[in-house]
Amino acid sequence: MTPSPVICWDVVNEAIDWNGKQGAFLKTSLPWYPKMHDYIDQAFIVAAKADPNVLLFYNDYCLSVNYDNGAKAQYIADMAATMKKKGIKIDGVGMQMHISTDKYPSRSHTSSIIKKFGAVGLQVHITELDVSCWECKNNNAAALKLQGQIFAD
Repeated sequence: MTPSPVICWDVVNEAIDWNGKQGAFLKTSLPWYPKMHDYIDQAFIVAAKADPNVLLFYNDYCLSVNYDNGAKAQYIADMAATMKKKGIKIDGVGMQMHISTDKYPSRSHTSSIIKKFGAVGLQVHITELDVSCWECKNNNAAALKLQGQIFAD
C-alpha cells in the first residue's frame, strides 16, 4: 500500500449544535441522526481503516467563542474522550475561528480551550480563521490595528 500524501483528514464536520439553555447536542438536522446515533464513531472507524497512517480530526465552529460558556467545546472534548476509551482513533480537533473585531475571544480563553482538548490527548489545528471588521472598510486605523492584533493573538 502506498503511503497517503495527506497528513490529516477532517472526518466529521460541524455535527455539534448548541443552545445556551440546553447545552451542546448532536444536530438533528443531519439526515443520518437520530437514525444512526453512533455515526460519528462509525465515520472515524471507517476512516481509520481506509487510511490508518493519517491523523483523524473532528472539525467545528464556535469552539473558542464564549457564547455558551464553553459547552460546545466541552461536549466535543467529552465525546473524544469517550471515543478514545472505546478504542476509536481520533487524533485532533479542528477549530474554525470566524470572529470579528466586535466579538472575539481573548488569547487566554482560546488557550484554555486548546488546553482542554490537549488534556484529552488531542492535537488542535486552526482550520479556518477570519476576523471580520466593518470599520476596516473605511481604512479606520484603530480598527485595522485591532484586527491585526486579533490575528496575531
